[in-house]
Amino acid sequence: MNVVDSQSSETSTLDRKLLQFPVAACDPESAVCVEGLDDGVPQVWDWVLLATIICALLLLLYGSFHHSLFRPLWADVQTHRWARFLLRPSMLWTAMGMVLLTFRTIFWFGYRSAPAATFSDAPPLTVIIPAYNEGAMVLQSIESVASAAYPRDRLEIFVVDDGSTDDTWRYIRQAAARYPDLVKPIRFRQNRGKRAALGEGFRRAQGELVVTLDSDSVIQPGSLLAIAGPFRDPRIGAVAGKVAVYNRRQGIIPRMLQVRYILSFDLLRAVESSYRNVYCCPGALTAYRASAVHPVLDAWLTQTFLGAPCTYGEDRALTNLILASGRDTVYQRSAVVLTVVPATFSRLCKMFLRGTSARVLGTVIRSFGSGHG
Repeated sequence: MNVVDSQSSETSTLDRKLLQFPVAACDPESAVCVEGLDDGVPQVWDWVLLATIICALLLLLYGSFHHSLFRPLWADVQTHRWARFLLRPSMLWTAMGMVLLTFRTIFWFGYRSAPAATFSDAPPLTVIIPAYNEGAMVLQSIESVASAAYPRDRLEIFVVDDGSTDDTWRYIRQAAARYPDLVKPIRFRQNRGKRAALGEGFRRAQGELVVTLDSDSVIQPGSLLAIAGPFRDPRIGAVAGKVAVYNRRQGIIPRMLQVRYILSFDLLRAVESSYRNVYCCPGALTAYRASAVHPVLDAWLTQTFLGAPCTYGEDRALTNLILASGRDTVYQRSAVVLTVVPATFSRLCKMFLRGTSARVLGTVIRSFGSGHG
């Protein structure tokens, strides 16, 4: 779900046909047999980026040791003493960055997803989809969940219309009529914000696990079973899904964001998952253990900063509260969600501004105070 300056105009240019993901027939008593449910091994783009990083590291090492790549810089340091105050810290910073990149690449290469849940052991699960002025895209989001591979008697879907002023509610009601046993629509008369919409869903959820999904995103058919798998470990409080770009072919910006998402949503979270401390489980697709959320729900909903209610960064804030409660958070590469991203520079700037503000706010609150009123 997006705020007032949402990307609804971006989705209006997309093909309105629902994504069709192939799903193989499954015996409910057997293990998972869903087409497209990968085993957590990096996909083609991931391998290309991994190979590029490794080649760049090898070339840099080769140039450093065999062709004295940095010799001119050291010569400047010896000739101009003032240069050492700039060049030495810069080279130290570069060396530290290369070590960190090498460390992350090794952990990324060694990461493997946890086994997915099966039809026989899948726990009761609730999906919450908050929506604001999303239009037809919300129907695609609901359809992707309703058609996902998961036991129907253990699945419920709450779709919360956060005071939309367009035809979003009409599409939500259409989905509820199509799936009366699954979809439970909720409507706010006025816009109350994404955090309040999610909070309403958390309070009504009956599932042992609660999955949050953005209304401009669609999941692959095996994502629900995949994201439920890590919760076999009772210490897990939240599981982050893998985010990819839905409208990648819409222009150069979405293509560039696809590469960035591989770095930020796959490489970084795979490394964080190695020590069970994913710092931000994304709103696009995250599963929470209900028993881990309820003790911190009120603190999350009433979180403030300098006396003002926090209106963004809700995913990072909830992740931090769950970590602070002693639970672990991990990443599940095989739980894939595709999300609509900006296709214009102005909307890209707004997205980065919101993301940066949320990171700064989350860091300050976590470092200096709980931030809840």
